[in-house]
Amino acid sequence: MNRIAIPLLILYLVMLIITLTGCQKVGMIVYEEPVCGANHITYSSAYFAERAGVDSIQGKCLKPASDCGCSK
Repeated sequence: MNRIAIPLLILYLVMLIITLTGCQKVGMIVYEEPVCGANHITYSSAYFAERAGVDSIQGKCLKPASDCGCSK
């Protein structure tokens, strides 16, 4: 193979893996901006709360999940 074919093959394989795994946020920078999830767990950013399937608001949670007074 020539010098151009190998990098193109690698790029093709990476794009194929991204497509097949559904990974859309490759190379994304995630900033530490704490949010409080609806489950009373503090997440390091809204991105991670969203990935956990939880609605969130800006800022750390005031009480940990174990102190929320929720009945199970």
